[in-house]
Amino acid sequence: MSAENQPHAKVGSGKTTLVMVGLVASFVAMAGVFWYTGQQTAYDNEYVAYAGEQQVLSQRIAKHALQVSTGMQSGFDELTVSRNRFRQTLGFEKNGNEETGLPPTGEAVAAELNQLDTAWNKFQESVEFVIGGTETVVATSTIGQTVNDVIPKLQAYDEEIVDILLENSATRDKVAVATRQLMLSQRIVNNMNNALNGHQVDLAIERFSEDVEEYGTVLEGMVQGNETARQVNNADVQAKLFETSMLFKTVADNIEELLDLSD
Repeated sequence: MSAENQPHAKVGSGKTTLVMVGLVASFVAMAGVFWYTGQQTAYDNEYVAYAGEQQVLSQRIAKHALQVSTGMQSGFDELTVSRNRFRQTLGFEKNGNEETGLPPTGEAVAAELNQLDTAWNKFQESVEFVIGGTETVVATSTIGQTVNDVIPKLQAYDEEIVDILLENSATRDKVAVATRQLMLSQRIVNNMNNALNGHQVDLAIERFSEDVEEYGTVLEGMVQGNETARQVNNADVQAKLFETSMLFKTVADNIEELLDLSD
């Protein structure tokens, strides 16, 4: 190669090198963009997955809370699991997830996340109250079921007593008293269920407490006589009243226990 051609070769080689360096830099930049885009997409997918899971969890919490209201023991366990998982996913959204490298959510959704956090904190207080009152809820549910099972049997005897009095031409006041017992027993169970379902609790408790006391006083009067009701001197009625007394004792004992748990 002649001496005059050597500089041109060096110049051409230098240009090629610059082009190659530029291409490598472009590829590196493209790779960085692809990696960043892919990473952000993965983060977005994780955020969306948490949000979708929270929708499912909120439905489960509502379902398990309903089970708890009926005294179903498994409902407490499931409610606790769902509560814990919802709290965990909310923590990931607020503070990030170290295991996956997920950062905290950005400013774009800060307002919505704050609203969710506020709503959850209020709702979580109720969830904690329910979970902490497992024994009480189960006990009140059992009491409610027992009374609901006994009252129809009690009412059947009340109806039979009214029928016997009518067949034997009992006085109007005795029939009226016996008929009122039937009404009181129905009112007892209605107000008890209202209290257990959270409907005007204080008023419902006051009403079924008064009705239980009145029913017991009248029942005692029909059996042996007192200031409230006269004794019914009929062997068939007395036999029914004995059965009624046994059932009413079950109702009264359970109502008394429910009042002890009323707070």
